[in-house]
Amino acid sequence: MAMKKFLFIVAFFILLSPVSGELVRFSVFGFDLLPADILLPILFVVWGLYKFPISNFQFPNKLQVTSYKLRIGGIGKAILVFIWVAVLSLLLNSIRFPMSEMARATAYFVRLAMYMGLYFVVYDLSFHPVYHGRSESARNMSRFRNKFGMTWYVWIVVLAAFLLSILGFLQLKYFPSFLDIGLDLQGWDPHDYRLLSTWFDPNYVAGFLAFAIGLLGTLFFYYRERWVRAILCGLGAILIVALYLTYSRSGYLALAAVLFVWTLFRSRRLLIGLFIFFVVGMLFSARFQERVGSAWYSGVALIGLDSQYALDPTAELRVRSWQHAIEIIQDHPWIGAGYNRYPFEVTQRGYLSMDSHAVGGSDSSLLTIWATTGIFGLLAYLGIFVIAAQRCIIFIRKRYPEGEDIYPRLQGIGMLAASVGLLIHSVFVNSLLLPWMMIYLWSGLGALEAADDSSHGLRN
Repeated sequence: MAMKKFLFIVAFFILLSPVSGELVRFSVFGFDLLPADILLPILFVVWGLYKFPISNFQFPNKLQVTSYKLRIGGIGKAILVFIWVAVLSLLLNSIRFPMSEMARATAYFVRLAMYMGLYFVVYDLSFHPVYHGRSESARNMSRFRNKFGMTWYVWIVVLAAFLLSILGFLQLKYFPSFLDIGLDLQGWDPHDYRLLSTWFDPNYVAGFLAFAIGLLGTLFFYYRERWVRAILCGLGAILIVALYLTYSRSGYLALAAVLFVWTLFRSRRLLIGLFIFFVVGMLFSARFQERVGSAWYSGVALIGLDSQYALDPTAELRVRSWQHAIEIIQDHPWIGAGYNRYPFEVTQRGYLSMDSHAVGGSDSSLLTIWATTGIFGLLAYLGIFVIAAQRCIIFIRKRYPEGEDIYPRLQGIGMLAASVGLLIHSVFVNSLLLPWMMIYLWSGLGALEAADDSSHGLRN
């Protein structure tokens, strides 16, 4: 029991570690490591000892390992398929490319696999089978255990988003431009008078805030106490204001997608909230008007409806990034260039330098995955979200007995809204492969899978 508590503590710090953002990094053997990069191996080692404890240790004569059931789940099987395809891509590409490049690419792949492995740990820690008892106390304990895993996850995500927002407000007040502190000399875009927080990028911050708002709805519609709802409304308002101040068009689009899903399955009044957000922004902020207007005209120019409008500078850079990824895809369509050989590909083609912050991937996560793991890797990766969406729909459409806890349905709506918002956001930003976002994505899918199993009983 003590080991499981320790696992919860480590998982808690991993989920809060993205708040430190770019402020805390460790240089080890030429790699810049985040706090989560150090905590994750500790989590997996302790979890391995917890799942497969060693008893009767009398080395070397006798060694007995007691194994417990390793739960994988449908989402987990899809994750393992993607990992297998990515490994195969690396092995096949090792024949074509220098071993120095493949070794570095493999190191980054191991990092990706660790973040995806969060799914399995959270799934295991959050899992509680349904206890069918005749007494009211037994039924209450069953319902509590069914919602425990997803609840602690959502509260921590909302807490992290709140802290990131507060730090963003402080950054906007004291450091409104990176030009003032010289960070532009280190390759960071200045992003004048935009909320960057500790992530140093308004687009990533906006995508995460939209993700967190999607999950916050789960808590708001579940709790009936007025004081709890008042707190949640205050938190939601803070997150929305912070997202607004990022002036990120991809973030606004992600928020619209999140609210659309909640509107579709829960409350049409949320459309009014989205309309008010848009009207207030247009009336009181010239910066908001400029960002939304340029997005509209750039979209019109991009699809060729009106040639008199030119792409704005940001959209032009994004389209150019997509073109670079598409060129790599055309050269390596089936097995990709290997995860993560993308930096070597774009530098060898003369598009970027290795010290650029944009060298790690295209401004589209799906294009990056396709370019590095091929069409099979892309399909395997999309399969993860298809199965996750299926889990959410099962929760949403399930008929619950009268008076039964509706929390599983809210779980399904919240995770579906957050995931749809993140997927749409990832079309314009490489957010699906951002380490901080991967922490919340894969742990969230693990909590979702555990909630699905708990509501249907232990699977064989």
